[in-house]
Amino acid sequence: MYMRTRYFIAGILLLALFAGCSSDSGEGDAPGGGSGDLYGYVRDASGSAIEGVVVSDGYTCTVTGADGRYAMQRHPNAYYVYYSTPADCKVEVDPSTGLPLFYQKIRKSQPQYDFTLTRQAEETKFRMLAIGDPQVTTTAQVYRFETETVADINSYVAAQTDGLPTYAITLGDIVGNKWELYPDMVKAMARSKTSVPVFQTIGNHDHEFPQVTDLSAQRRYEASFGPVNYSFTRGDVHFVSMDDIIHKATGSDAYTSGFLDWQFEWLKQDLSYVPRTCAVVLCVHIPFRGGFNGAGETYFDEVLELLAQFDRAWIFSAHTHNNKTNYTHTVGSKKIREYILGTSCGAWWHGTVCTDGAPNGYGVFEYDGTSLTNMIYKPTRYDETFQIRLYNGEDVFTGGTAKSWKFDLQQPKNRLMANVWNADDTWTIEVYENGVKTGDMAKKSMIDPWSSAYFCGFCGLKESYASKNDHIFYYTVKSPGAALRVVARDGYGNALVELAEKYDNLIVMDADLAAATKTGVFKKAYPDQFFDAGIAECNLMGVAAGLATTGYLVFASSFAMFAAGRAFEQVRNTIGYPHINVKIGATHAGISVGEDGASHQCCEDIALMRTIPGMVIILSLIHI
Repeated sequence: MYMRTRYFIAGILLLALFAGCSSDSGEGDAPGGGSGDLYGYVRDASGSAIEGVVVSDGYTCTVTGADGRYAMQRHPNAYYVYYSTPADCKVEVDPSTGLPLFYQKIRKSQPQYDFTLTRQAEETKFRMLAIGDPQVTTTAQVYRFETETVADINSYVAAQTDGLPTYAITLGDIVGNKWELYPDMVKAMARSKTSVPVFQTIGNHDHEFPQVTDLSAQRRYEASFGPVNYSFTRGDVHFVSMDDIIHKATGSDAYTSGFLDWQFEWLKQDLSYVPRTCAVVLCVHIPFRGGFNGAGETYFDEVLELLAQFDRAWIFSAHTHNNKTNYTHTVGSKKIREYILGTSCGAWWHGTVCTDGAPNGYGVFEYDGTSLTNMIYKPTRYDETFQIRLYNGEDVFTGGTAKSWKFDLQQPKNRLMANVWNADDTWTIEVYENGVKTGDMAKKSMIDPWSSAYFCGFCGLKESYASKNDHIFYYTVKSPGAALRVVARDGYGNALVELAEKYDNLIVMDADLAAATKTGVFKKAYPDQFFDAGIAECNLMGVAAGLATTGYLVFASSFAMFAAGRAFEQVRNTIGYPHINVKIGATHAGISVGEDGASHQCCEDIALMRTIPGMVIILSLIHI
């Protein structure tokens, strides 16, 4: 397999794994049918029973039997009865609201609730959009949400040519304590406007107050958007949306974050029906990282332990109004990545950026099997490649006031600054002066003075709108006055590390270019499974072929010019001719490495590789 990679300023495409999620594995199975005073049937459009569908009243989960029947004892506080949409069924949409419809309101005198689902082929590849904090407080802000965020989602989805099924989910704070705007937001997020089904998550400002209890505080939200603790499956990924707000319902700030006993029990039951070979995404409002737990039953650690039982797990959250995609929870040997996304309203609709200077936007997550193959933070009303804003280290911003905001630097002279809002620890931010790479930028936690001056100066808002973040980078320019270019690189090495977590026979090889190809990330994590052939690409391919014949899963990495050009004979004769399973990661393709000159620019690699029978060529439009 020949993989050609291109490096652009924006984007991450993690290498896909090949694990599947099969309900036939036996794991997570529980008996169907059951008994109780809340029951019904789940059938398809032809009237045939659908077995194995999880149904819940928000407190208890059960599963349909061979006859499609479910039953449970109704909880006295239950508000809805609903099913978890299986991977082989469509997401049903309410024709009156345009939002996903998988639930029915429980009525005291009605014991039976039947559901009709539409069968479809499982979508092993799909796209999920995650929308943080619309948090509208006026109809004018609803209009902005609809004409900016919703319009951008519609145009972004329409521009995709890969045919991936696409869904969306909000991450809480649909409104900002203005619950009378729920009907307007229902209309704004209808499928007819977004072009995709939009699921919902409740946030702290979605709880109505004053109310008697946390439950009564969520009823108005539920009446518009449905259950607050529910799940659905697309492909091999099980999504769970939960209310992680413990609200006293006495005022706007009268809440802590976490889960109550009965919620944790519900989650355990829901996940008990999910095969451990699946991936799980938990969608909440308040982040696990930095969420102010307060006193009470939080269950954050226990929930992480539940998630760690699955093949892969991620957490999507928002709430902070800045973009923090660089946090990993460690549970034993399992890594659980949390994406704390910037918000659609930015800094509460005071402008078009969040408090950290990241633009208003939403997350885009692409899945193949259980693998997250691509993640970007999509800026609203900008192209997805807009991921960096550059500054001079000596810049001072006032926002038209007597105050000033500047970068937290002891020596700002000749400093190049960059806000790279989607960067994480695997990214390298490269600096080129007059076309020649002169070094990499370093990271420092600080405010973005440009956005801070706008909010705290021009808008006259409080200093909390000047939010420190961990995606500001700095660099000392070698030649003042030089033409500067900044490039963010990521992807390949991090994806290999992810693969190694599942395949203990994985071997990665390089030819003295580990820093450039990013296999150095793998080398640091798995030094005993990394081999450097030196500046000897022909040997690299021969050794890779030999290792592959002994049962190793081998990735051989180098620049496209050397992998496909210099080593063509070895690729042809030792890998292609005998059909040896070697993955060739060819980076810096085409003219993307122009600074190194024509000797390193390879535009012939695809043509060369296509002449080899059996060679599979993958051309990534963004990182792998």
